[in-house]
Amino acid sequence: MRVIVIGSKGAMGRWFVRFFQATHHEVIGIDVHTHLDHERAGLLSEAEFVLIAVPINAMAEVIGEVTEHLRGSCVLCEISSIKGSTVDLLREAASGDIIPLSIHPLFGHGASLSNNRIAVIPVLDAPAEVDLAAQVFSENEIFLVDAKDNDRVAALVISFPYLVHVAMASVYQHEDMGLLEKLGGTTFEIQRMLLGAIMYQSADLHWQMFSSNSVMSDIIDSFREALDEAKMKLESTDPSCFHDYYDAVKSEIVKQVDLGKTYAEFNACVSFLRFRDCKRL
Repeated sequence: MRVIVIGSKGAMGRWFVRFFQATHHEVIGIDVHTHLDHERAGLLSEAEFVLIAVPINAMAEVIGEVTEHLRGSCVLCEISSIKGSTVDLLREAASGDIIPLSIHPLFGHGASLSNNRIAVIPVLDAPAEVDLAAQVFSENEIFLVDAKDNDRVAALVISFPYLVHVAMASVYQHEDMGLLEKLGGTTFEIQRMLLGAIMYQSADLHWQMFSSNSVMSDIIDSFREALDEAKMKLESTDPSCFHDYYDAVKSEIVKQVDLGKTYAEFNACVSFLRFRDCKRL
């Protein structure tokens, strides 16, 4: 299959180039900043599968520019984590016999080429699109999710944790991190790794995640209210105020999360990391 990856110099673009090369497809990369001249437009007209891996705020423009050069039966695939109006744009593009495919790769650019999870967001024909994704991205787990659910969950599990860690970094930036590491326990050890991994990403990536998802505003408001409530309970002279608050929150969480299991998993991660560090010495 002749594949074109638009945004091939970006982190996820490079991952998909490696994936298609490893699965024995003919792959051509086009940088998102490269002008779509006559030669590149000709390449698009011969493509069987075009994957767009560009920043969320550039997705609409790129889809519009690319669509007019594609032949009928070509698959037009986009991989944005926040769908917003992207699904509507793909639906419009499909009016010319182009086959739309909207996916959300639930992994980062450092992931292996298999055993990952990929969500398919329905555009026109959900079963056919799931089958197509399963064929193209074989050896990865494929499942279906609605665009609205995708964006809300993406805000909760990606954008929101990222924002919390940016706020944590703003608190830690004036501290002696070396001292914190010496005195910190296992919880801080894992927290530091998460903080470093998240702050390693570019400011633009964070901005896109926060600004492109309309759900984030409500989540931030809810978090601010939760912080204010927790602060008020902690400042009370009656310890039972915080105990009651904590127990109420915990009683809801345990309905869906096995806390004993997650605690064991946490300690297993810490043990593995320490064993790995010992092997390196």
